[in-house]
Amino acid sequence: MQRLLYTFATKITPTQSMKMFTAPKSAKRSWTEHYLYLVAVSEACGGADNLVLDNIVHYADPVMKVSMLSRLNLARTDYLRQAEKLAHFAQSTEIEMRGKQQGRDEINDAHEGRTDTRKCFKCGKPGHLKAVCTSKKMDWRDTGDADFGSSRHLVNDLALLEDLVDYEIQCVAADGGTLRVSKRGSVMLVTTAMGNPTRVRLLNVQYAANLERNIISYGLLEAKRYGLAYRGSNRVIAPIDGGPAIFDVKKSNNVMTVRTLVSRSAKGTSDVQMSVLAENEAAVEQDVQTGPLMHFHRRLGHLNYDTITRMAKKPASGVALSDEVRANCLDCAEDKQNKNKQSRMDTGGNSPIDVIGGIICSDLKGPMTPRDRLGNRYVVNFVDHRTNYCRGFLAKTKDVAALKFKHFMAFFERQFNCRIHVLGTDGGGEYKTLNLFCKDTGIARRVSEQRNQASNGKAERMHCTIMNMVGSMVFTCGLLLSFWGDAAEYAA
Repeated sequence: MQRLLYTFATKITPTQSMKMFTAPKSAKRSWTEHYLYLVAVSEACGGADNLVLDNIVHYADPVMKVSMLSRLNLARTDYLRQAEKLAHFAQSTEIEMRGKQQGRDEINDAHEGRTDTRKCFKCGKPGHLKAVCTSKKMDWRDTGDADFGSSRHLVNDLALLEDLVDYEIQCVAADGGTLRVSKRGSVMLVTTAMGNPTRVRLLNVQYAANLERNIISYGLLEAKRYGLAYRGSNRVIAPIDGGPAIFDVKKSNNVMTVRTLVSRSAKGTSDVQMSVLAENEAAVEQDVQTGPLMHFHRRLGHLNYDTITRMAKKPASGVALSDEVRANCLDCAEDKQNKNKQSRMDTGGNSPIDVIGGIICSDLKGPMTPRDRLGNRYVVNFVDHRTNYCRGFLAKTKDVAALKFKHFMAFFERQFNCRIHVLGTDGGGEYKTLNLFCKDTGIARRVSEQRNQASNGKAERMHCTIMNMVGSMVFTCGLLLSFWGDAAEYAA
């Protein structure tokens, strides 16, 4: 039988085997089947267990590569065993992701029969949105469209402005982005009023390079006693207290627009009608609040002086300082004073922190959101004061903390050939079940004072260190947040 098997066994050359070991996993095969296939290839080429593990981690699926690398243990030499474990992990992850995708597909299938009646904001045609619209963007210089819906007049073409002056400021756009204004001036618009040609000069118009469309602020017009009115079938901007129309207003896609042509000619008769804009110019400027530095320090929640000074230098802040006297703030001094002298009952003079196992402090953190992929919500740590040796455990419930200490005690005393003398914790109920166990084993208990966790500060601070490492590892590897438990075990 052995001779028959040897005679008819499949032989694979090194070149063929390397090609197979660097090929990605077929979509028709599961991870378990792919692992068995790689083992068969390894046996056919004379034994290459490390290449099986290398394919599972690096070549089988580029999407899973980062997750595989995070779980790879380079110190292990049982390549097939580790490859099998990683294949099972990838299979379970793939099943989980497939279930989520199936739910999305069912929702999409349920919505397939719905007809999209939304219209494009750019061209007004139904069936698509502005982001995928292929229509050519309209230019104000040609069509003269302008929008209402801003706190300032804005243009995106520097050539439209006359009487230019430098004006550095930043403002927030409707989509939450930032617009940088660098110039300010006036714009002469050639438009229509009641169907008749007219010229209108807008003052205090600002230039923003990354603006999508030119904007006329209705708020500024209304502040200067101009508003929307109707003259028969015409929609116009006219004085609120009555008077001739200034220019016509159209509505396109539920947005008020003005059809204009830009003119750089001299002033006409309509300039007189709009000269009221210059009279109330100061009334529409940004409301600037003036006061001493100490006034804004108290008003802004005792913000530090340097931040307030930098804020006042920016025109957009609306803050102006009448003086910069940095007086001593008694409230800040009282808030930042040191604590009273701490009790020395739990310091080195009364606790054996100079020997390994002298004091073991512990703390529990949680509940964490979201749960990790195994359903855990808590992290329990144990820290030795002498060596700073730390061990972390995951738990689904708080009451497991007592059981985890028993596991830690058995491991720690055998690892360092010592005894644990003192167990320090806070006053949480999860540690109360340890009192009887510690009494039977001769371990002293040290419980922190209520509302003063200074004596258990080492364990409290260790949680911060561990969770900082967890966040860094999860975000660097691009893993789901549900992998925080694996990162916490590795970090601790």
